[in-house]
Amino acid sequence: MTTYLGPEGVIAKKKAYLCPPSWNHFYQNPPQIVKGKMQYLYDHEGKKYLDGFAGVSVMNCGHCNEDILRATIEQMQTLQHTSIIYLT
Repeated sequence: MTTYLGPEGVIAKKKAYLCPPSWNHFYQNPPQIVKGKMQYLYDHEGKKYLDGFAGVSVMNCGHCNEDILRATIEQMQTLQHTSIIYLT
């Protein structure tokens, strides 16, 4: 079984290491999202959410889209990243 920090633990780490005080209003009572599948997100307690805020690519393709994952893994097994000075 996977153990998660929970929302309070994540917020504490964000405040300590990442977020300037001006960001604190974004984190009043957020869920800790631990999984995504197509248009749905799941929190650390297993609650399912319809993702209405999707990020780049997710809007069109969904979280963890199996076709995209398969192609991405195949490419990453060949070449993940190089400097922009090389042709790939």
